[in-house]
Amino acid sequence: MHYSQVGQDLFALQTAKNKSYIEIGAADPLKLSNTFLLEQQGWTGFSLELDSKFKDDWKNCRNNVCYYEDAVTYKYKNKNRIGYLSCDINPPELTLEALKNVLSQGVVFDCITFEHDDYWREEKGFAETCNAAKKYLDSQGYKVAVDNVFAIRRRKTWTGECHFETWYVNKDIEYKTIEYRDWANNAGLL
Repeated sequence: MHYSQVGQDLFALQTAKNKSYIEIGAADPLKLSNTFLLEQQGWTGFSLELDSKFKDDWKNCRNNVCYYEDAVTYKYKNKNRIGYLSCDINPPELTLEALKNVLSQGVVFDCITFEHDDYWREEKGFAETCNAAKKYLDSQGYKVAVDNVFAIRRRKTWTGECHFETWYVNKDIEYKTIEYRDWANNAGLL
């Protein structure tokens, strides 16, 4: 069983060598959590969330801590290599700024799931962050592992795939790029 929306926790379990994480954009401690399964598997780490409405829920059900601070300006103390970075805040431009903040401080990861919400680009008028993130992460020593990660969205007039994430691995990890549909089929999610 996994808790994440589309298998982010399974990707981290499959890919990361270091059993540690940083989660940027924690929200609910269980529902659609990218890190709860990891914690259950003995991983250590912490989460960052700007909205404190889930504070009591975190205290009651999670061993690892959630800090209620701004991920765009957060000062990281641990400069060791971390297994997994989950990066998901809104709007997507802030997700990219939070990613740049953590990497600029010298923190290195085995794998990263980055939510760019590319499907919102035209819907909500957001700037395109998917290619900007790919270019930035390539310059920082990461490569695309799983591309075109999607969820199915149902609306009154439309149902379809909404591509919202790209998953990365450090270039020192051997991993052949795969489309999400193939990865999810292999993982038994589709």
